[in-house]
Amino acid sequence: MDEDGWFYTGDVGTVDAEGWLRVTGRIKDIINRGGEKFSARDIEEAIVAHPDIDRAAVVGVPDERFGEAVGAFVMLAPGVTWTGPESVLRHLETSRLTKQKFPTEWYVLDELPATASGKIQKHLLLERRAAATTDQPRPH
Repeated sequence: MDEDGWFYTGDVGTVDAEGWLRVTGRIKDIINRGGEKFSARDIEEAIVAHPDIDRAAVVGVPDERFGEAVGAFVMLAPGVTWTGPESVLRHLETSRLTKQKFPTEWYVLDELPATASGKIQKHLLLERRAAATTDQPRPH
């Protein structure tokens, strides 16, 4: 709580003309690329719409030029072999996702770390990225 008694939950939302609050995301799920802010959820939904992708999580990753870039962690659909992000990038283009939102790093995992309720633990993905070894797919 701040000195005025406000409690900051970390949620992001909008209030409509009738005063209804719509929660649209979390502050930590916002990627800030050169001052332009993106919802991680929007990018994840676009990636998962590709038939080769079963689950996806995107996070802001350090970028020397823009401060943050988009890093994608994906689980492939059963029977799919990863040959690189080109097919998914073409899909993102046809879905009209702006190029600034395209992931610059891709990591393919067998499983995304999640809580018991199924929420992906993005902090563990960032830890995994920091500890990446040469036997994991390199960012593209």
